[in-house]
Amino acid sequence: MRPVREPIPYYYENTAALEKPLRNIAQYAATSWFEFLLWDKSDFLDDSYLGDPERKEKILAEIKDIVLERELCGVRIYRFTRSNSSPD
Repeated sequence: MRPVREPIPYYYENTAALEKPLRNIAQYAATSWFEFLLWDKSDFLDDSYLGDPERKEKILAEIKDIVLERELCGVRIYRFTRSNSSPD
């Protein structure tokens, strides 16, 4: 899965709105019964805000309820820790 970007926050430089789909990915996964997140370093490269590798890494490190399982060829496999519980 990949969060969908909305264009309006870019016009207003609303960084909180730009980061929201990524920051809320664990909550979305819990309600959708997703168990894993595949994270490729090239994700969001075409994005003028989330394309910054340091920014992406900072946001990813702050997301709760995910655990890095392994990394293969630059792709990280994260497990959502709330995925086995019933959705809220």
